[in-house]
Amino acid sequence: MTRPSRVLISGAAGLTGAFVVREFARHSDRFTVAAFARSAERVAAAGLEASGAKVHYGSFEDRESFCRALEGQDIYVHLVSLGFGHAPTVLDCCRLARVRRGVFVSTTAIFTDLDPESKVIRLEAEARIRDSGMDYTIIRPTMIFGTDEDRNMSRLIRHLARWPVVPVPGPGTSLMQPVHAADLAKAIVAAASTSIAIGREYNVSGADPITYNQTLDLIAELLGRRVLRVHVPLRLMIPLFWLYERLMAHPRLSVEKLYRLNEDRAFSNAEARQDLGFEAMAFREGISREIDEMTNRAPSGDRVSSIISRAATHPSKAPFRAIVMANGR
Repeated sequence: MTRPSRVLISGAAGLTGAFVVREFARHSDRFTVAAFARSAERVAAAGLEASGAKVHYGSFEDRESFCRALEGQDIYVHLVSLGFGHAPTVLDCCRLARVRRGVFVSTTAIFTDLDPESKVIRLEAEARIRDSGMDYTIIRPTMIFGTDEDRNMSRLIRHLARWPVVPVPGPGTSLMQPVHAADLAKAIVAAASTSIAIGREYNVSGADPITYNQTLDLIAELLGRRVLRVHVPLRLMIPLFWLYERLMAHPRLSVEKLYRLNEDRAFSNAEARQDLGFEAMAFREGISREIDEMTNRAPSGDRVSSIISRAATHPSKAPFRAIVMANGR
């Protein structure tokens, strides 16, 4: 009987990582899972050890800790952003540990018409992976969502739960195609499971494109909120964002993000469907799950939780009520 393949996952305590660890753990007849992480606190919050994963602590800056974690592994799954510049260390350690199979998660952001520094670093990382001699697969997700840690949809949900007005930079008609972290995890495990994916690169996106305006309207509907969209011309917002970036020590918004919001970010997932059996849930279903999770994780008395709870019991919000009740909450 063939032993299960040993898999090491970096970035396992992050948004996508917890889903990926659980998905590999579901296939315990084929895989044994180990995680590479920096923080015991993050590992506990992500529930990695409860999933049966062996945890190796360290960082890419501590090269030896990563090389040690790779010893004896068959497959390496890289979830940490390639934009951080760790590719040379990662690939060298994989070579030294004789780990030939690798699944590397990049991003469809490399296709932007803009030229941020991270794009150059990611493109160089992908080129290194292709030239590494590994049996590699590159997975490029669109915007990832699924929990209150996604930094995108969770912020929109909180804003729309608190405020009756939302500013929209530009017309709000650009397309996006967010992918739920649970669906992305399945694509990653499928890629690690088949030789068809070796040497291949896949864009992994949500079920269907949706405009920013439609995204706002759908979230407001599920929250049972009436929200006014106020469209602000980009020519007015760009100088404000430019000034904000320079005044704040750690700005959360940028001119680059403003431009990105007005780019189409819709990508076909046809090749992933064909080779990996990839299926993406509808955005309505995915964002409903995220709202439900945020409700359950919110502190007692939190405004988001109270607003969503009222929406779930409102007679006119039957679809959302059904989702909540179906989850036993």
